[in-house]
Parts: sequence; C-alpha cells; structure tokens
Amino acid sequence: MLTELGKLFHPLYEALAWLLGFWYGLIPNYAIAIALFTVTVMVVLAPLTVKSTRSMLAMQRLQPEMNALKAKHKNDKMAMQTEMSKLFKENGISPAGGCLPMLIQLPVFIVLYKVIEGLTKTVVVHRVRTVEPQFISHSSRLYHDLVQAHGAMISFGMNLAKAATSSHGSFLAALPFY
Repeated sequence: MLTELGKLFHPLYEALAWLLGFWYGLIPNYAIAIALFTVTVMVVLAPLTVKSTRSMLAMQRLQPEMNALKAKHKNDKMAMQTEMSKLFKENGISPAGGCLPMLIQLPVFIVLYKVIEGLTKTVVVHRVRTVEPQFISHSSRLYHDLVQAHGAMISFGMNLAKAATSSHGSFLAALPFY
C-alpha cells in the first residue's frame, strides 16, 4: 500500500524537488532557496487556504442560527438535520467547505517535508557512507553541491542538515536549530 502511495505521489516529489533545485540554481544558498521554495508552494496553495478560511468564517457567522436550531430540535435529530441542511443551502455554505481544501493541501505538505528531508539522504556502500540526495536531478547544481559537501548544508554559518538534537558544541550554537 505504501509503495503504491509513493508511486502515486512521485510526480509531485519530482516537481517540488525541481522547484527547489530551480531556486538553488538562482541563489546558491540553502536557507534562501528553501525559504523561496516554501513561499512559492504557499502562494500556489493560497487559493485553497482562502477558500477554506472563507467557508469557516461563513460557518461562524451562522453559529447563532445553528445553535437556535439545535435548541429548537434537541429531541428530534432528523428535523434538526433537515433544518441545518436548509440553512446551509439558503446561505450557500457547505459544511465540508472548510476542511476539504485543507485535506487537499495535506499531501503537498507531506511531500514538501519529504523533499527537504531527502536532501541529506545517506547510503552505505561497502561500508562507505555517501550522500545521495533523493528526488533531485543528478545534473542539478543543488545535487552536485550536496554531494561535494558530503551532505552538509552550510548557510549563514549553520549546517542546516543537522537536527536540533544533534551535537552542536554548546547550547548557544544549538539555539537557532530550536
């Protein structure tokens, strides 16, 4: 099942990896490229976010009427559902309108995370650990720079490939990672 899901989203992995490689090709700084990459994805997803937000605000505006219907029909669930459906229809609101756009975005954010995580993927071949970035084109500048730096992603004096829990030498040096 998981491999089938991975195959389904593979074009999205490659598209987002291409976008990250594009930004890194323009501005060869890992932090800036990742920030521009993230902003680009957020701009593309903005219409879904706006739609979801508008739907949630519309539902909030109807809350007093919904509460009145619940109180009026507290003993008759069918009548309450019928009245609620009529209220939604009159106001052009879909109860799923607030969460459906967010659910559509979820796979994109998971893929976004996996692409960034895959930048520093290492493999062990004949007891030798090598960096093999995932999803990035082998001909891209980003791929070559990551391999040449052995997976280190130095930006503004910090190795972005390190986790917050990695050894940084001191609490002050680890602070930006947190």
